[in-house]
Amino acid sequence: VFAYPYTGYWMDVGTVVSYWQAHMDMLSPNPSLRLYSRDWIIHTRTEERAPARLPAGARVYASMLCDGCYVGENAIVESSVLSPGVVVRPGAVVRESIIATDCVIEGGAVVERAVLDKHVHIEQNARVGWGIADQNIRIAMVGKHSTVPAGYVIEPEAEVGTDVIASDYDDTVVRAGQNIQTRRQPNEI
Repeated sequence: VFAYPYTGYWMDVGTVVSYWQAHMDMLSPNPSLRLYSRDWIIHTRTEERAPARLPAGARVYASMLCDGCYVGENAIVESSVLSPGVVVRPGAVVRESIIATDCVIEGGAVVERAVLDKHVHIEQNARVGWGIADQNIRIAMVGKHSTVPAGYVIEPEAEVGTDVIASDYDDTVVRAGQNIQTRRQPNEI
């Protein structure tokens, strides 16, 4: 048995809040985990996609965007990590969030302090999470292949499971502590 004294950045990402915090740590002005160090290159699986595209008027601050991302005019992305293929339509807002591969956030939608899994569709004027001024870290979550319908609200600490569609919601607001799951059978998905 050998021991190696490691003194660099380390975080147990076993909870949603610690997972979110580790991503936010990477976005700090001087992150402890230096992704761009030529002395210790971090190898990752990449996808062959077009470069990220930011047309005039798109506002992106303190964020990481992967290949294939598109941020539309008058859209705002602040302190967020966008995985490959994420589309943020004109007029949408994404703050302090982790957005997984191929999600689409439509115009007028607001996503704050949220974690969205792959292939999530946030429709127009929907709201997922909030709390930028709130000192308590409360994360809203949306599962893989799910949709948040136009105008719906997912409160902090609410969860939308995988494969959820509009007919699975009982109300236009998913409250903190609620967990919405699909009502469809596996053969219907």
